[in-house]
Amino acid sequence: MTDRPRTNFGAWTFDPTSCILTHDLYEVDVEQMATSAETLDWIMQVSAKSWATAEIAGDLVEAIQHLLHPQSNMCAR
Repeated sequence: MTDRPRTNFGAWTFDPTSCILTHDLYEVDVEQMATSAETLDWIMQVSAKSWATAEIAGDLVEAIQHLLHPQSNMCAR
C-alpha cells in the first residue's frame, strides 16, 4: 500500500500536480514561496481578505508548514 501525500488542510486543498493550494475560488501558488519573504507575503495577502478567518489563515500556515517545512528550509540558522 502506497501512502498518498496529504492534500487537505482544513479549509485548503492542495493539488500536487499544479502545486496550488485552493480555498473556494482563491488559489495560492506554493511554487511562489521560495523565500521566507514570499511566504510571509502570501500569508499576509490571505489574512487581509474579508473571508479569511483566523482558522482559515491558520489552515494555510499548517499547509505551508507541512508542504515546505519553512523553519528548516527558509530560516537562517
